Amino acid sequence: MALSAAVYLWLRRRYRRRSFAAELARQMEENAPDRDVRLANLEARAENILALLYEVRDRLTWLENQMSALLSRTTPERGGGLQEEVCRAFDQGRPVTELARQFGRGKGEIELMLNLRRLKEGG
Repeated sequence: MALSAAVYLWLRRRYRRRSFAAELARQMEENAPDRDVRLANLEARAENILALLYEVRDRLTWLENQMSALLSRTTPERGGGLQEEVCRAFDQGRPVTELARQFGRGKGEIELMLNLRRLKEGG
């Protein structure tokens, strides 16, 4: 009796494993087309994001060039480049808020000039 119960339990456990594996394989086969469509959609989205990133990079490069050109142009009343004058005054120890007031620019613009100089000098 114990032997037949042990054989029954062993067969039952073996059947469960096979049925689970078979059910899993069946579900994977059924979902394969849906999975492929989702994967194709994700790949298309990734390509779109990559294209947007390249566009943003190009626009930032253009904007940096425009800002550099604007900041390096000379002002007629001072005779030198505005950015050079701002950097010179900053090197003399004047605070950014005072420079912004003196040159009639925003504090952020003065900081941008100083940061651009720092980037040009490599540090």
